[in-house]
Amino acid sequence: MGGGRPVPDKTEPPSSAPIDQIRTMAFLPMGLCAALELEIFTVLSSGPMSAEQIASEIGVKPRRLKMLLLPLVVGEYLELDNQTFSNAAISDYYLVKGKPNYLGGAHEVWRTTWSMLMQTAESIRTDTPQAKIDFGAMSKDELGAFLRGLHGTSAAAGCQLAENPVFASANSIVDVGGGSGGVCVGLCQAHSHLRSTVADFPSVLEVAADMIGEAGLESRIDTESANIVEGPTSRQHDVAIARALFQTMSVEHCRLAAHNIGASLVSGGTLLILGNICDDTLLSPLQAVLQNVAFINAYENGQGYAEQQYRGWLEEAGFVDITREPPLGGVCMMSARKV
Repeated sequence: MGGGRPVPDKTEPPSSAPIDQIRTMAFLPMGLCAALELEIFTVLSSGPMSAEQIASEIGVKPRRLKMLLLPLVVGEYLELDNQTFSNAAISDYYLVKGKPNYLGGAHEVWRTTWSMLMQTAESIRTDTPQAKIDFGAMSKDELGAFLRGLHGTSAAAGCQLAENPVFASANSIVDVGGGSGGVCVGLCQAHSHLRSTVADFPSVLEVAADMIGEAGLESRIDTESANIVEGPTSRQHDVAIARALFQTMSVEHCRLAAHNIGASLVSGGTLLILGNICDDTLLSPLQAVLQNVAFINAYENGQGYAEQQYRGWLEEAGFVDITREPPLGGVCMMSARKV
């Protein structure tokens, strides 16, 4: 029997909620960034205040400020009691400038990252990173802002990493591509016997020296101009750390870096890799996979490589006991031992 009308498809359409949520997802991060620039959490560290009192402290008018404070209450960064605002526990611990656990400097990096992400389509169209991170081309002020934005999370990573038992017996460590020196600062603050070296490009080390000086650790943290793709460090160490390093390089450069890091270690020394290490499916963990969107715009060849690729580079370089460790502060980690 032909000629009839098609039967309507009664299948329920998929929910559009994930798309709808995009409209509101950006507002809270942008608001938090503004609050950090205005140092609202630092002002509130002295005690609860009204919007008018906060405005007076930071030198602004209260109407627009209150429009920002209320979303921060909804986001659970602030608490509100009878028109008086105060820091939530998370903000008091991590977002008060001057406190040892301060992570708020990251807002400078957030600005760079968010601007970078808006250029993803063009980076793909042109096969060229439209927001390439090039330390050699940055001015000292630009480089300083970028590295200072990362310093808090780097120092926090060093403090967390200090719980690894390898540091109890280590004397000398090197952070390869160590940036601001934050990881070494955190480690040396936790272990009074450690001496460490930040190995990086000369322009980066100028900023690192300032950060190390601010921590009062000049006598225990050295800096060394080095390009680990071109050769090993000038002396060997008990432990080498490579945080957010391999993910910035091409496959061939990763092989060279693994070999040269091995040559920078004493026999039996340990390499700890922290960064975006994907599972072999390249579909997890979520943060490592999503970070690739930024890498499209930032690096010529970098990406979140698979665990099996890391194992291959390390085995070629003569490492043994290659192990995927539990995440450190949500960041992937692997360890290996030099024969």
